[in-house]
Amino acid sequence: MATRNKGGRPKKGAAEKLKYKVSFFLQTGDYYALKTDAKSARLSIAEVARRTVTGRRIVPRFTPEQVEWMRNLTGMGNNLNQLTKLAHQAGYHDNAAQNKQVAGEISRTLKLFRDDGQDS
Repeated sequence: MATRNKGGRPKKGAAEKLKYKVSFFLQTGDYYALKTDAKSARLSIAEVARRTVTGRRIVPRFTPEQVEWMRNLTGMGNNLNQLTKLAHQAGYHDNAAQNKQVAGEISRTLKLFRDDGQDS
């Protein structure tokens, strides 16, 4: 008789388990810097310390401003696709100015992402 799969997450191997505890002291400034990094990345302080020790990068999550840029970018992409479809149906020359304007807005928004919001 075959064993029945009970579902759930597979057991972690010995190398994947977190079984060692390390305690250390920090200066006040270092502790608050660690706490700030953890909050911006939406991770626990222990996970940020673990990633720092192992040399992995700690990537902060998107700010509300960046989320708004992504929403705008999605809308502009949809507009550009609709204008492109219309251009193929009605002829490119009728919609060239609109396509150029939407493409310029998309380019400007992508530049904001690349330059961390510094509009120049």
